[in-house]
Amino acid sequence: MEIQKENTKYLASLLANCGATQDEINDLSFDDEVGFFELNRLADWFVSQINFGWRVWQAAKAHEAEKLKGCVLV
Repeated sequence: MEIQKENTKYLASLLANCGATQDEINDLSFDDEVGFFELNRLADWFVSQINFGWRVWQAAKAHEAEKLKGCVLV
């Protein structure tokens, strides 16, 4: 379920910061099996950019989690 939370955060970020419209976001579906977004009626180049951003988002989250290993919060 964690992937769904990150998925939702990523799509909200696209909507708020990257000029994606709600209609474009609604046209995306996430394939859990392959871990990428698929298009329903959007251009391939657009979905490729979204999937590239998703991979960068995941890498940043993984780096953030790795940085926090061994840290003690007080």
